[in-house]
Amino acid sequence: MWAEAVRGEAVRATFAFLLVLASFSVAALDEPDFTVIEQLGESMEVREYPAFTTASVAIDADIKSAGNQGFRLLADYIFGNNQADEKIAMTAPVFQTRIAEDAQKVSFYLTHSADEAPLPVNERVEIESSAMTVAVIRYKGGWGMDKYEQHLNALVDELEATGAWRITGEPIWARYDPPFKPPWWRTNEVMLPVDRINGR
Repeated sequence: MWAEAVRGEAVRATFAFLLVLASFSVAALDEPDFTVIEQLGESMEVREYPAFTTASVAIDADIKSAGNQGFRLLADYIFGNNQADEKIAMTAPVFQTRIAEDAQKVSFYLTHSADEAPLPVNERVEIESSAMTVAVIRYKGGWGMDKYEQHLNALVDELEATGAWRITGEPIWARYDPPFKPPWWRTNEVMLPVDRINGR
């Protein structure tokens, strides 16, 4: 009896997770607003994001495995496992950034204000609000580390070449599509927090 109940709960959780994933493909997803303040190249730019709200979770894992773990915890939150039992629409992108040597933060953008977002049931999920200025490079393709690092290095090289912007934080990996979308159709970005260098 106990085993059947556990299996039933697992099936329901998996179904809920798949429904969240499917929401990626049925409609255009809300994204945080930003203003492009400088074009750096054909696929690079500097953006200013006014304050926006995220649901975030810290994962003790490397960059490759943290994304899946964090996505599941955050999907559980937006699918209704929150104190308001509210289902929250999926948004894009999923942000991921390193917060320690072997830890990553994974975040979902929320259309709520920080004061209006439903409180999480899982204490690992945190509601945050922040603004950022970031240099961004956009690319198509899969989620392999070689492709990520190639574009990160290209963005760093461009910033060094222009000499107008100082890198002030860890890279942010922004992924706009679900894992079941063919890799060659996926849209991804690498972001670097920056400040303008005085006089440039």
